[in-house]
Amino acid sequence: MNRALNTIITIALLYGSSAHAIINGQPAFDDFAAKSAVLVSVEVPQGYYRCSGTLVARDLILTAAHCVVDENTGQQYSAAKISIYFGNYDNRFFKPDHDFMVIDLRHHDDYKMHPQRNDIALLKIKGDI
Repeated sequence: MNRALNTIITIALLYGSSAHAIINGQPAFDDFAAKSAVLVSVEVPQGYYRCSGTLVARDLILTAAHCVVDENTGQQYSAAKISIYFGNYDNRFFKPDHDFMVIDLRHHDDYKMHPQRNDIALLKIKGDI
């Protein structure tokens, strides 16, 4: 098993709660969130930029490391600068009641910007979906 996958599994076990797609024949969490696009919004000095993400547990979003690391300094952004939104793919119908704060984030230890390698990060959100 490669190191990147080991890192993701370790982080998910340490920071995530278990999430099952179906429990007793019923969806384990909000159907809207499960079928929605995940928008990762990062506040930067010039405004905001957006990245996509994937819901991998009730409180974990998988995204790219380049979305959470400042390309000029190489430093990870603070969780307070990142918000998570759920909606449809074209970003027009994001529901305010499906917005979440990021309370912790980790990017791959061996992430490299140039050339881009190990471009992966996990975001822990406040509360469960």
